[in-house]
Amino acid sequence: MNRIRFWHSVLIAYLIILITIIVGAYTGIIPTEIGYIPYYDTIGHLVLLGILSYLLHRALNRKHFRLGGLRIPLAPVLVTMLALAEETIQLASPIRAFSLSDALANIVGIWLFYFLDRWIIFVQRTKH
Repeated sequence: MNRIRFWHSVLIAYLIILITIIVGAYTGIIPTEIGYIPYYDTIGHLVLLGILSYLLHRALNRKHFRLGGLRIPLAPVLVTMLALAEETIQLASPIRAFSLSDALANIVGIWLFYFLDRWIIFVQRTKH
């Protein structure tokens, strides 16, 4: 299995897990199961969306696009737009509620994991 196919497989498996978590949140199952953990929601947003961003970035072979003179990573931009859309959709949900702190945690996680990948690349290159 080549490297990109590996990342595609991992991304698909993770999406299944993530969709299960989202369905659990929209049906009210998640908060009752793990509500005893302090800040579980904010931490969950940061970590879950950060992992999604990282996996998509790797599955897209770290693809970038140009905007003017800037080189912008595609995956974090896509996941940021998706996360903001999903958070906004919560305004229409009777169970979920829009939260600025969740939206910020999403964005921080998405870009933190992207920069973690950049740091890993830097460390690997400086070792050689």
